[in-house]
Amino acid sequence: MQPFLPSAFFVYLLCASVSGSFRRAPLRLVAFRAPRMVKLLHLADVHLGGRLHVAADALMRRVRAATRTALRRAVGGALHEEVDAVLVAGNFFDARHLGYDAEQFLTGQLARLDEAGVPCFYTAGPADPAGTPARETPLDGPASLHHFDAPAPEGALLTADDGRPLARVVGTGVGDPAADAVPSGPFPDPGDDLPHIGLLHAALPENGERAPAPFRRAQPKNGRYTYWALGGAPRHQPVPDAEERAWYAGPTAPRGPQQAGMQGGLLVALGAGQPPQVTFRSFAPLCWVDLTLDDLEGVSTQHALLRQAERALETARPERAAPAYLARFTLTGGCPLAPSLRELEARQRLEAALAAHLDVEAAFVRLRHLTLPARPGRHRDDPHVLREALALIDRAAEDPALLRELAPGVLAAAPPPGEEDAPERYLREHLAALDREACARLLRDAQDT
Repeated sequence: MQPFLPSAFFVYLLCASVSGSFRRAPLRLVAFRAPRMVKLLHLADVHLGGRLHVAADALMRRVRAATRTALRRAVGGALHEEVDAVLVAGNFFDARHLGYDAEQFLTGQLARLDEAGVPCFYTAGPADPAGTPARETPLDGPASLHHFDAPAPEGALLTADDGRPLARVVGTGVGDPAADAVPSGPFPDPGDDLPHIGLLHAALPENGERAPAPFRRAQPKNGRYTYWALGGAPRHQPVPDAEERAWYAGPTAPRGPQQAGMQGGLLVALGAGQPPQVTFRSFAPLCWVDLTLDDLEGVSTQHALLRQAERALETARPERAAPAYLARFTLTGGCPLAPSLRELEARQRLEAALAAHLDVEAAFVRLRHLTLPARPGRHRDDPHVLREALALIDRAAEDPALLRELAPGVLAAAPPPGEEDAPERYLREHLAALDREACARLLRDAQDT
């Protein structure tokens, strides 16, 4: 038998009858408000006004217009979804190249959010640092724009229309391009029951296998945040080892083939005691496809090359079709067409043929260790200077000291900070195809290969 538990109304009647004030005692009903779900739109790396991969004027205008279209769609999506706030995790614009028209467009989109009562929380990134000498005045945004522009973490309260607190957004930004690491220290511990949202720009490491150092440095000493909104990755993806609570939004629109695939933003729903519900939303009207063609030894005509590119493109197209595509093809390995494709005019003719045949906005071709077909193993024991060259290449692949000794005195670029082994990786990458190149150059008759 269940024990008898008096209801609140029964207790009220009992107390009122004992005190003799049944008619005088008012009945107070306390309204209980359950925490409601918080909806956010997470954007990053808009790069409004930034440089683009393409060089042709007409195509550059097309891609630049696509960047604006993506931002306009993102703002429209935020209004349609009735989000509580928009988060921009760095690189909202390129401070060095932001022109008057682009800035007016940006402030116009911020005004759309402001008129709808949707605040925007924005952290400065490497492309739009607060202390850049290229801008004498800060971005002219509405009062609802909260700009995190210092390395020290700062908190801002997100409230509902009635003033009720919904969440706390903590962000940190790049205040000076030459400043120390961002963030300067861990984010504050979540000290109340409000959802805590971390906002920062933290470039994804090249291998992408672990969380970036700024994100690890930002972790609070006690407790954990409900959601982390990050910028600095070429596409939307969760941060490694973050239990699906930290996400990269990816760029709103691609600027080059390194940002291949559908691009846009993340719609995020935060419920009490639940993991974040993250849904990708596509905003970009253009989509880059980055393809590598490495099985070219039997390709001796342009028609055969077009057919192989067509098959590769059909396999790589995203599940959701984009309105327009830009395609980059990297040709590598052995190919009978290698000598002719080293000529710029030949590559330009191939690019035009690819664009027409594949019905893409534009096609780009680059060569990466493309040589005539060769079989280095056939010549390692020949009484020929090629044998000595191949032996030297083999020894360099196994001996780092010899590899550094053979390297030129000046490489194309300095290693990124924290990647001092980058020059050796760069040399090994080129060493991988050097045996084929040696065969192509030292054998007079290509048929002997």
